[in-house]
Amino acid sequence: MDNIIFRKFLFCTLTLCHSPLSAYDFSDNSYLAPAYIFPAWFNVIERGINEQELIAQCVQEKSVCPSHLRGLRVVISRGQKLNRKKQIQLTNRWVNQHQRYRSDRPRTSFFSTTPKRIRQEWGTLIDFLQRGGDCEDYATSKYLLLRQFGIPPDDLRIVIVLDRRKREHHALIAVKQGESITFLDIDNRVYKKLPSIYRSIYSINENAIWDHDQPSKV
Repeated sequence: MDNIIFRKFLFCTLTLCHSPLSAYDFSDNSYLAPAYIFPAWFNVIERGINEQELIAQCVQEKSVCPSHLRGLRVVISRGQKLNRKKQIQLTNRWVNQHQRYRSDRPRTSFFSTTPKRIRQEWGTLIDFLQRGGDCEDYATSKYLLLRQFGIPPDDLRIVIVLDRRKREHHALIAVKQGESITFLDIDNRVYKKLPSIYRSIYSINENAIWDHDQPSKV
């Protein structure tokens, strides 16, 4: 990737960029780069995919299922029989019930104009079940569980937003259903549009990154 574009992406990821408020969409107009240029995210997705075999074995045979995955086994077994709308609702409720919110340890980043302490460490679904996590981990866990239900990556994105009340970044899930998009946050509601307190900054799935911190090109 061009170095200037890469630095711009990192700057907008790690700082509170300002831009006009616009509706979130799944178009490729804001495509920025392939996902592998974001190593912290790409690594956790690779680990999450590698864990799928263990989870599949757990679903098929209870006797080989570790205790910390037995709840997941029940959820997947039941969820596989549901339609997409109900799978989304089940995923949101089940992940949100794990009330072990844990903030990442801050690290220093020098990508922004001023060195800034940030928290950014992604965990897999199994990581989350074992140790809890922050909003990124809730979002990643929902993403990976929805992938277990067969929802393709093209219909899923983790959206990093600016919470305009708290003036800090936050992560939630966007899921495409036909022509509509639903959003899953850390409450149990399924939103039909991005809540007005949020402004989308960028989004990511296992294939690509989209930069939403620009005026809409549509």
